[in-house]
Amino acid sequence: MNCTQAQELLAAYRELQDDDQVELTELDEHLEQCASCRQALAHSAMIGEQIRALPPIEPPPGMHEKLMRALAAEHSEFMKGSGSEAPPPPAFLKPYLPEHPRQAEIADPRTTFSTAETGPLPVLPMQRKRRRPVLSPQFTVIGLAAAFLLAIMVGGLTSLVLLAHTPAGQVGVQSVSQPTGVLRVPYTTDTTYQYVTSAVADGNSIYYTAYGDSPDNAWMLERLDRATQISTPLLATASSNPLIVLGSAHGWLVWLQLDVATPIPTTHKHIFHYGSHDAVRTWSLRALSLKNAFTSPGEPAVLLSGTFNAQVTPVLVHTPIQGIWFTQNTLLVASVDETGTSHLLSYQLSTDGASTPVEIAKADPGHIFTSPTTNNDGTMMYWADEWLTDTGTIHSNIWTQQAVVAPAPLSGRWGRHTITETWLFRTDGLSFHPTIVDNTLFILNTNDTIADGSLATAQPTTTVAPEPTVTMNPAVTPQASDSIYLPPLDDYVSGTLFMLPLDTEAGTDFTQISTAGHVSALQGGKDFILWQEDNHTYGMYDVVPGIAVNVGSVLDNAQFVSVNGNTTVWTVNSDGTTTPATNNAGPSATIMAFNWPKNTR
Repeated sequence: MNCTQAQELLAAYRELQDDDQVELTELDEHLEQCASCRQALAHSAMIGEQIRALPPIEPPPGMHEKLMRALAAEHSEFMKGSGSEAPPPPAFLKPYLPEHPRQAEIADPRTTFSTAETGPLPVLPMQRKRRRPVLSPQFTVIGLAAAFLLAIMVGGLTSLVLLAHTPAGQVGVQSVSQPTGVLRVPYTTDTTYQYVTSAVADGNSIYYTAYGDSPDNAWMLERLDRATQISTPLLATASSNPLIVLGSAHGWLVWLQLDVATPIPTTHKHIFHYGSHDAVRTWSLRALSLKNAFTSPGEPAVLLSGTFNAQVTPVLVHTPIQGIWFTQNTLLVASVDETGTSHLLSYQLSTDGASTPVEIAKADPGHIFTSPTTNNDGTMMYWADEWLTDTGTIHSNIWTQQAVVAPAPLSGRWGRHTITETWLFRTDGLSFHPTIVDNTLFILNTNDTIADGSLATAQPTTTVAPEPTVTMNPAVTPQASDSIYLPPLDDYVSGTLFMLPLDTEAGTDFTQISTAGHVSALQGGKDFILWQEDNHTYGMYDVVPGIAVNVGSVLDNAQFVSVNGNTTVWTVNSDGTTTPATNNAGPSATIMAFNWPKNTR
């Protein structure tokens, strides 16, 4: 029995225990081995006890009379259509029936006009619409009453339970155990590049990089049509070097091409490791406009290129690109140059190519910029500033750049306008992974209780190296195959999840997202965030309604997990150590995906 099957039974566990005819051996064995399900059972039991302890719900004053009048009106209409065959009304409706015909008569516009001072007017004959036959008045009365009372009871109970179980300043992830809320769809495509290394997706396509068994180590960037499950190459010629797709939005696809002079032998002859601090390699960041790429392979634009020298970069860095972010027609890139210096750059993307990069910020020696993110209109930008202490512990502050109203001068004329200011937003050294979804900022913090977000209006300050220890989760699933592309060190950081609405009217207080424990590897989609729990499970939060989504066991055994827009993609066969699925037509690759919301395309 897996967690999904177990949690489907937990809601009825108390009743099942009381039933001598039901065997719970498998469920009990699963609960003995699974701490997560035991916690869910305890939570469900606590809610049940509190619901049973709630006082009876009293209907609002006048509800009974309103309900009886509504039922009397329905019964009167039924009697009109049934004629002499209508059965006598129920006894409990008789006190309300005599006054209904009088009210209906006054409300009839024909009667009103016929009694006006101008004299009686002829009543025009009206054709009665054919009514659907009613099986029984008793069913009508009972159905209306049941629906009315059920709506009141469910609404009242739900409100009371939510109020009872959501502490102030904390957003609860789940109040009761629920089945998996996402729908996993497998996509199997015929391809000679069957070892999938990285992927992102949108509603119609999955874009992935992969290599095959050819002796020249050929790599390809491909588009998998989600409707036909047919893969199409997006490059005119295959690459002899690894390709890692980083993201896609607004009609653009961005990936990293890595070049290595001397490969490091591994168990698979086509696999190279890129995490060694002995290598010097060239690289390039490339972008492809998807406008016409589906009909014919396009020529990618080289946004940035250089030489990555691992010996001069901080130890926590093993890749020249530390994060990208799309905002409208702008691409933010956190990169490291050949001297080991970290930069935050901005590119304007157009079908004519990319503009010359604009430097937004430059890191201090030994510091690395990661995780750039912006709000919807790009007026508020955040990114992480990470460094290692002498003890080898990773720390992180968060910077922000915002368009703010310029202060008025002490004298003279002044026109209202905005200026751009940059300052440290979080200076505790324990704040990681800034991610904005629907104008809400999410961060991981290794301190379980953090201060409010009032630093958003502070002046620039200097970086402070704090003393607290940062905890790490070694069992993190990466965003790309770690046999080819090692995950960033900050993906392993384990902390508490907080959110801050960026609407100025919403206040400056961070709110803790209630999770099963500390979380790692935060990723943001269009309307949701996804993270990994310390107990090897996944958590998900829908930002628009502010509710949790139960991922269940959908992502179990994933080799990598990548969130992009409305879609999450992963594969369980991406490292080349197992034989891909094959059929009569030749080798193939299988990629899993789910959309959120589920009906999003």
